Amino acid sequence: MMRFVEQAKKKGKMSYVVTREGLDIIRIPHHDNKLLAEPFMVWADSSGVKMPAHIQATGVDLKFSGDPDPRGVFRTDVAEAPALGIWIEDPKNRASLKETLFNLMSCQRPEVLGKLIGWYTACFYKQLFQKEYGKFPLLHVNGPAGMGKTEMNIAISSMFYYRNESRPLSPGSTNFAIAQHLEASSSIPLILDEYKPHTMLKVRHDAIKGLFRDAYNQRDVARGGGTRQSDDYRVLQLTQYAAPLAFIAEAAEDEAAVMERVVLVTLARPSQAQGLKNLSRFQAFRRNKEQLGILGQYIAAEVIADTTKESFMAEFDALYDAARRQYMLNEEDLKGDLDSDAMQDKQNAKERPVYNHTVAKFGFQQFRKLVNETLDSELDELMGTLEDGIYARLADMNSATTPEYVKVLKEIASMSYHMDESSAAAIRKGHEYAMSTIGGRDVIELSIHNSYNRYGTFCRSSGMERLFQGAEAFAHAVKDCPAFIKVGSGDKLQMPRTYLFDAVELCRLGVDPFKK
Repeated sequence: MMRFVEQAKKKGKMSYVVTREGLDIIRIPHHDNKLLAEPFMVWADSSGVKMPAHIQATGVDLKFSGDPDPRGVFRTDVAEAPALGIWIEDPKNRASLKETLFNLMSCQRPEVLGKLIGWYTACFYKQLFQKEYGKFPLLHVNGPAGMGKTEMNIAISSMFYYRNESRPLSPGSTNFAIAQHLEASSSIPLILDEYKPHTMLKVRHDAIKGLFRDAYNQRDVARGGGTRQSDDYRVLQLTQYAAPLAFIAEAAEDEAAVMERVVLVTLARPSQAQGLKNLSRFQAFRRNKEQLGILGQYIAAEVIADTTKESFMAEFDALYDAARRQYMLNEEDLKGDLDSDAMQDKQNAKERPVYNHTVAKFGFQQFRKLVNETLDSELDELMGTLEDGIYARLADMNSATTPEYVKVLKEIASMSYHMDESSAAAIRKGHEYAMSTIGGRDVIELSIHNSYNRYGTFCRSSGMERLFQGAEAFAHAVKDCPAFIKVGSGDKLQMPRTYLFDAVELCRLGVDPFKK
């Protein structure tokens, strides 16, 4: 920084420093030139800063200096890739790219590849999503050991590299190291490998989940200085967790707050014959994975040169509106004749998972358009199959994102069956709950405080982690349940603060019937 300032003084002009690698939105407040005072996009890496033509014409001096390493933490070299327009003119290169992309798009199940390619491509637009919508999904890849999850993600992340490749971190890295990587990039994804909550200390797991939540919304994070003996005591530093984040695990995360923030990609072990075919195609793709860097460089240049806030929002909003009509309950569904299963899926669908998967679809459509323009739509049919799978199993996210009060109600209902009535953790008919009919509908009368206390006893005896801090917190939260009717004395359970629930609506939420 001192050298930059010194050079600026010698040349009689001001230099501005960009500190995050990748595609970023920046502005120079209070600059005399109004073009520089308004937000514009740049690509920054160790080779320099690339900016739109109208910004470059102003003569502004932008330099890249990563923090803490001036060369950058991710070390992207995608700027060294050959220009796609010139490279593709060679028939050999064109044939090789077609074969490479075919191998990529047929080495796993369509819904897996559609989400992976879509999310990694959407990372180029990450800062646009953050600026206009305030959130960008994490990628959660899970599946059995030995499925090649990490290798697959490293290979597809070659969109951001040419000769270099992504270097995943593990949760064994310190929180500071993970945070530094999240701060160092604006669009180049960070891959967090070997995410195993069951082997982590609770404090460690909670800290990483906090990083996940902050990364989803790119929140401002404030950090204080060191000790009273250090020079930076009482120094306040503001930063953002701006990098897109992918985390890889053998089992899917079970906390609703995390699952509402992810695009979920689940790998399943195929038959032996199909597995060998998938492996050979993946290895053939990986040998030429640097060709994704050529496409990535082109996408980055297109975003800088041609993408405006208006064109971006118009394209995404159309996809988002269509997805909400298809997967979420709306007025037209209430007037129509949806079957009960479809109605239940739509009723349980949540806004965030639909948004998250639409981000992946938007990214895949950008990738599909580029490949069609480059290869004259020769792979369009195959890409259509991948795109159709992006929303596959979206209904599975409903259970993964179940509110915590529903999880407790599920456990309480289950305890009414499998606990001996003499146990301190038993949920007993006529004591903790009763069944009645009020106003023509079946009702569950539940003594919330007694039931929760017995649920807490069950958790302690079985080693489970109890949800909510106490009965009062649970009683407050459960009032948001769609099945909740009122608080008062029940028809059969004559106890103060009895909570009444619609039995049919509880079943729709996935709560099993109580023991009759």
